[in-house]
Order: sequence, then C-alpha cells, then structure tokens
Amino acid sequence: MKMKDLFNGPPFEIATPSRFFFDSFSDVRRFINNHNGKTRIFYNLYTHKNGIIKLKYVWFDFDSDNWLELVKKFHYYLKEKNIMHFMIMSGKGAHLYIISHATTKSSLEAKKYLTAAHIVFCEKMNFKIGEDVDQHIIGDIRRVATIPFTFNTKRQRFAIFISEKDLNTSKEEIYLKAKKQNKSIYMYGKTLFDFESLDISKTNFDNYMIKIKDVDLDLNTLDDKIKKIIINLPQPVIRWLTTQTDWKARTLFTLYMREKCYPISITKAIAKYFYSKKTRKDNLKNNWIHYLKVKTAQLIYHRNGSNDMLFPSITKLIEEGYLLEEERKYFKNIYN
Repeated sequence: MKMKDLFNGPPFEIATPSRFFFDSFSDVRRFINNHNGKTRIFYNLYTHKNGIIKLKYVWFDFDSDNWLELVKKFHYYLKEKNIMHFMIMSGKGAHLYIISHATTKSSLEAKKYLTAAHIVFCEKMNFKIGEDVDQHIIGDIRRVATIPFTFNTKRQRFAIFISEKDLNTSKEEIYLKAKKQNKSIYMYGKTLFDFESLDISKTNFDNYMIKIKDVDLDLNTLDDKIKKIIINLPQPVIRWLTTQTDWKARTLFTLYMREKCYPISITKAIAKYFYSKKTRKDNLKNNWIHYLKVKTAQLIYHRNGSNDMLFPSITKLIEEGYLLEEERKYFKNIYN
C-alpha cells in the first residue's frame, strides 16, 4: 500500500480544520507538504459525490488511557479472522482501520451500514461505546481523521503506523518512536470486510440515529431578545446547536438563520453560546473556535451564489441523517 491508497477520492477532502477539495492527488500531496508541521491535517474517510457515499473503511478511534490494550485485543481478533486492517498512533491515542470492499450507498443507507458495522465489532470485542470507543464515530459518514505520517502539532509527535511488535511494547515507547517521522507501513490480514454481509434489519439503531428529544437549553445568561429567538427555533435546529454538532450541523444552523433573515450578529451570538460548550480533541479548544477559524457565518452570509451555501432539500437532510421524516413540517417554507 502506498500513501495515495489510504485516501478516498477523487474528490479528495482535506481539513486543517478548514475544508479543501482536490481532484488530483498530486495537489493533495503538495498541500500536505506545505502544511505539515504548521497545523494538524485531516482527511475525509468516506467520499461524498452527488449524494452517494463510498465506504472504504470501518474506522475506530481509541482515546482512553488504555488505548494500547484495546487496540492490541482488537488486532489479534482481526488477525485470527484474517480481516485486513492497520493501526495508526494518531498523537495521543490510536485509530484502527478495517479495510472493506469499497461499496457505494446513498447517504442514509451508508450511515445505517456503517453504524451496523461499528455496533457489530464493538459487541464482538465487548467494547463500551463512549468509554472504550469514541461514541461520535458511530455511523459518522462525515468523519475526518489525522493523516498518517503528518505531525500532530498539539502532541508534538508524528502519526505513525503501529506494528505488531509495537503492540507488545508500551505507549511511552511508541510515543518516543513517533518523535521522528516514520514512513513504515504495516498491514495485517488478507480478507476485505464486506458491508453486504451485515443484516441491518437486525441492528438496533435507536441509540445512534437522530431522535426527537427535549433539550435543557439553560438560557438564563442570555438577553431576552436572543432567548426568545432560541425558544422559537424548530427542534431540528436546536439539535444542530446542542446534540448533533458536527461541522455539517453547524453549517445547517447558519444556513437556516440566514434563510430566515436573522442578522449575522444574532446568528454568531447564538452559535457562540452553544458551540463554546462543545470541547474538541484537536488543537482547537471548542466548536466555537472552529466556527470562527473557518469563517462559517461570513462564508454563508456573503456567498449566496455558491451551491454549497444553499439550504439543502428536505429529502437530502433526511438522507444524510440531519432530519427525521416527521420533521418535514419545520422546513416546508424553505426548500422542499
């Protein structure tokens, strides 16, 4: 496997955390070389094109103190089953990639199959989601990950492949090894995972797909004008502010506010209140800092002609998991 083979694309999606799209891998390589060591660099694990998702991996994130023990256990299970996989020390914890037959699905179907795969493997390994495995990765078809071989500016070490020999050492020894860039690649197993082998009809999605639920907004510190606006926001928009807060949800919130003709100052005040509460694992303190860094509000309010800056159709929102079928009523006056 070469570095290019790690990526899904074209299009190739890179984040710093600002998002960049490339059609040529030579442009990706040039971008990485120009930014490596200056900022953290991530790539999108799953390719999106015209509402179709390409699933190439089942990806796991281990950030708990005992990540080495968990990855070691998972590796030996996959090795016994001859399932193709590799492991990356990302800077603090580890990422484990299970390589699959590249399959394409609609957004909603991709989310269901990926969720089912995560659940199945966690059950087989007795991993606790939210403790052993980061709960936010479950079925996340918009997930980005640290690009192997790049420098983690927060941890001051490189993201490197983990070998079976490394698994039998210690975290400290792996961290020391990662002080220098190491371009060795270690792959294990020969059988590609098949998403089609999953019976998603038997998977309980209740805890992982979006649901309508009441949220305690705790608005006591806000002035009455902004408080009134928040109270009258539709339930899905409240969810994009509170529980479903990935970058796409933050974009959707901002698009909604613009379409409803709220001034950018109000939109940013609400975004700051909620997104500053959501801490991050990268070199940014919280989602509000990310919102500012990538200039979400400015781009949306001042680039009305861009297709990416239009509020998506209700059908697309449902397909991508940001809206429930019964929530159509909230957006019938925007776009159908």
